[in-house]
Amino acid sequence: MKSEIATVTSKGQVTLPINVRKSFGIKKNSKLIFYVEGDSLYIEKYGNPLKYAGFLKDSKIKHITNKELKNIRAAGKIFDNKNAN
Repeated sequence: MKSEIATVTSKGQVTLPINVRKSFGIKKNSKLIFYVEGDSLYIEKYGNPLKYAGFLKDSKIKHITNKELKNIRAAGKIFDNKNAN
């Protein structure tokens, strides 16, 4: 496994080393997924959303309908970025 070192800025930002960006085709506005397992952090380039279909299939997260989500937002229980300003 190859490793590279990057420094976290005071704003919590990290510049990915050029070799990493080139190897994974990471360009401006590319999306990355961060996974945390114990004291380890894994980063993956976000690709085709269909790859993640069923990712939470066996999880204990309750799935809700769009109508239920709208009701929760209307009740003010979820912060909605659309209303932030």
